[in-house]
This record gives sequence, C-alpha cells and structure tokens, in this order.
Amino acid sequence: MKKIIIYVVFFLCITWLSFADQAETAREEISRREPILEKEAEDLFRISSYEEYSWVQVGSRKGYWNLLVNHIAYLNQNIPAAYFDFTIHDRLKEIDYTFDAGTYLKFKNGYFHSEAGFGEDVDYIYKFKALAEIEHKLIGNLNANIDTRYRHYDTGAVYILSPGLVYYFGNNYISADYGISFTEKRDTAQFGTLRTFFSPTDYLQLWGGVSLGERLYDIIPRKSEKQKGYIFFAGTDLIISKHIKFSAGFSYAEEEPSFIKRSINFQVDISF
Repeated sequence: MKKIIIYVVFFLCITWLSFADQAETAREEISRREPILEKEAEDLFRISSYEEYSWVQVGSRKGYWNLLVNHIAYLNQNIPAAYFDFTIHDRLKEIDYTFDAGTYLKFKNGYFHSEAGFGEDVDYIYKFKALAEIEHKLIGNLNANIDTRYRHYDTGAVYILSPGLVYYFGNNYISADYGISFTEKRDTAQFGTLRTFFSPTDYLQLWGGVSLGERLYDIIPRKSEKQKGYIFFAGTDLIISKHIKFSAGFSYAEEEPSFIKRSINFQVDISF
C-alpha cells in the first residue's frame, strides 16, 4: 500500500502530459522505448550517460551538434519507478540545458509512463514539456500503446498524439507507431515509426528502425507538406556484466528543403 501511495503522489506531481517536434522529437523517435521485459529483479539504481555526435548541413551551412544526457533512475523490479535526466544540447556552439523527471508504473498486462521537464537558457529547446504514455495487452503478445506529449517553445506550443502497436516475443519486440502533431499557429504534420529490438543472446542486443513523415526536425519552418523527411537508425547493446551495459549506434536523417544529419551515439549503463 505504501508503494502505491508513493507512485500516486509522484504521478500527480508530474502529470500534465503530451509531445512535440523539432530535433527533440526526432531524437525520441530514434531512442528505444523502455521495454517491459521479464528479468530478475536485483538492482535498485541505474546511472547512465548517453552522448550523440552529429554532422549537420542546412543548405550550404555545415557544422556539428552534440548531445549529452546524464540519467539516474530508481528501479523497482527492474522498472524505472523514478528517474531524472540532465541534458546538454550543443548545436553549432549554441548551448541549451534541459531537466526532466519521470516514472514508470507497471500494472497487470501493461504499464503507465509519465514525464515532465523544463529548459534553461533556451534558444531552440522547449521551456516546458510533459508526456503521458500507456501500454496495455490486447491479445496474446500484442499490446496497444498510446503516447501523448506537449512542449512549449518561445514560438508556441506543440501537441502530439501517437497510437501504436507492440508485439513482444521473449525478450524481443517489434513496434509500429503513427503520430500526428498539432503546432500552434501552423498546420498539422504526420509521421510513422517502425522499431525492432532483438536479443539473440544474453550478452548481445540489436535494435533499429525508421521514421518517415513531416516535420521531424522543423529546422527550416515551412508548411508540413514541404518538410517531409526520414530517419534511419540502428545500434547494438553489449552486456559486459550483470551491472554494466555498453551501447553504440548511428543514424542518418534528411528533411526538406535542405537539412541533412549524420550521427553516431554511445551509452554506458551501470546498475547497483
């Protein structure tokens, strides 16, 4: 009963919840969802560091982006019952900072995930964001997932609704999502994402996917039909030991009218 009260209080503290575009949307499309897989529950805490290096081109202008995410989580049955992220965003030497906190609440045949955060010294990142995601079993190993997000920028608010399906088989899954974004004072945009996560051994995990659609980055504002693009992404996780995991991946993205992004990323997870 005490655990339930803690979850409810934490949920009420951070739940206004929805999604957005610009490069943050694209990064979340690339990121792997936190799969609720069957594992032995031993560790209580997890810390990780994620870094992404990107080579970008906007028209004739070229440069570098760098993203550093520092993450700490309290685990309950290997699920992040509470977590906190501190992120440094560096785009062409313009640096912004974001602070985000969230929780996963597992229940019979599914889970609920919520998160809220804010940006500091923002030039291109959100001032405030929130999200709510819920997943529930439909039939057999097939689950339904609904993800809603909100972000507030200097230029206005963005809302995204993204329903999808997830098929689990052992410690693996395939997911497909459709999203529609509503940008304040602008037209709507649509996108779709296909992800796969496969664990052939206890020490190796493979993941990848593709996102296709409109306004994935929103670097050069246009009508959504003139901001079509795609992102290909893939990577691998190496389970070094019971408490250490190393991940590496890459992505390639293009968006009309003239944006190209090539990225490599690395992550280290330590649990204890």
